[in-house]
Amino acid sequence: MNNDNQATETLTIKTSLTLDDLTQFSVDHDRFAKTTYRRKGPKRFLKAMGFGMLGGVIVGVSTAFLHIDLTQLPVISDKPFWIGALGTASALGILVLFFRTWLIKGQTKDMYDAGKNRSLFSPTNYDFAKDGITVTNEFSRNETKWGGIEAIRKSDHAIYIYLSALASWILPRRAFESDDDFGNAHKKLLDWYEQSPEHTEQDFQQENDA
Repeated sequence: MNNDNQATETLTIKTSLTLDDLTQFSVDHDRFAKTTYRRKGPKRFLKAMGFGMLGGVIVGVSTAFLHIDLTQLPVISDKPFWIGALGTASALGILVLFFRTWLIKGQTKDMYDAGKNRSLFSPTNYDFAKDGITVTNEFSRNETKWGGIEAIRKSDHAIYIYLSALASWILPRRAFESDDDFGNAHKKLLDWYEQSPEHTEQDFQQENDA
């Protein structure tokens, strides 16, 4: 439920997280967090391609070691062998990237299954105002100034209020009554974030690039 009181300039979000929300956060974070989205994205792709090419080399060495005559194998194409090897390497690289999402979700689920996480999954109120954020549920109450917020990110699934480079409050899209409410809430949170004197022009540029 989303309740925006323009008179007092507050925004209240009430929601309960699920395991799917947490696994989706892991996927979204891997996509757009600073350490992966800006710096490691190309490197990860090249690494995946490298593993694929290594696989092609291993196949080639194995055939030579086992004295396999490639000319006796069924003809698949009349193209040079290196073209086929490059295609195989590319396909393997893409598969590595595809299954990375599956691995991230599996690892996140296993991590949270190890505990009860009562506070994490209990119904929670997020009260936002110009001077800070108050988060309450039956187990805890936290107050944070906007200057203590690392970043604000939005994906198709949720708004993320980063407390550090790795930890975030999650506001799922379903907590909002409409897509317009979802987008307007993100803009309002960014306004309050940017008005905090602790944040610099560089912070704002990073938000716009994300």
